[in-house]
Amino acid sequence: MTPIVNNAMTLYVSNVRGRKFNTSYPFEARIQGVDDLARAAQYDHVCAQYGDAKNRTGETIKAHRGIKDFMQADCAAMDCDNSQPDPMQPDLSPDEWKTPDDVAAAFPGVAFYAVPSRNHMREKDGLPARPKYHYYFPLKHTVKNADSWAALKKGMREHFPAFDENAIDAARFLYGVENPQPVFHAGDLCVDEFMEIQKSAGTQAGEQRRYPCRTAQQHAFPLCGDRIEEIRHR
Repeated sequence: MTPIVNNAMTLYVSNVRGRKFNTSYPFEARIQGVDDLARAAQYDHVCAQYGDAKNRTGETIKAHRGIKDFMQADCAAMDCDNSQPDPMQPDLSPDEWKTPDDVAAAFPGVAFYAVPSRNHMREKDGLPARPKYHYYFPLKHTVKNADSWAALKKGMREHFPAFDENAIDAARFLYGVENPQPVFHAGDLCVDEFMEIQKSAGTQAGEQRRYPCRTAQQHAFPLCGDRIEEIRHR
């Protein structure tokens, strides 16, 4: 049987790198493997298509990165820089740092790309060097609503709290990286399929608490096999 390869997705790139205040991402980059992603990830980029907008002087900004200008997305990107978000807490210890292997374990069977970010294994803000990655998850279904896209990423972050909670809104961009080195982790599932399965499993657990007298067979919910095929062919 030929394995399913969920490696296709679309990014939208600028022609600059390291420009925090740039909001125009007009160039489409179709990603079908690590070579495509290596070319695109050199530039500041986003994972959604945005419509044009006007600035305060009435000039058009092409593909303006803004929530109200969101059009669609066929992937979701997450950031993990292994930093402590609470300034009142001590820095994370090395045994708390997360890597692509941890992401793969948390999202079993899910396809994703991992790209070391620009500060990967570099000292920053007086803290020791550590792994820092951008993660890109192709989606089974294109999302055409900014709130739905943000909700998907919020759910992913709740599932894997090491993801940066400040990088889950619908207008987030990713800095380009000099000489990107992407790695693809193959999987039979896209992350939106996986999250739907997790949601269904959570509903089942709630039903078990609500109706404890039901039999195990009545509560049974397959997390793979027929259920995965049902979701995949919707």
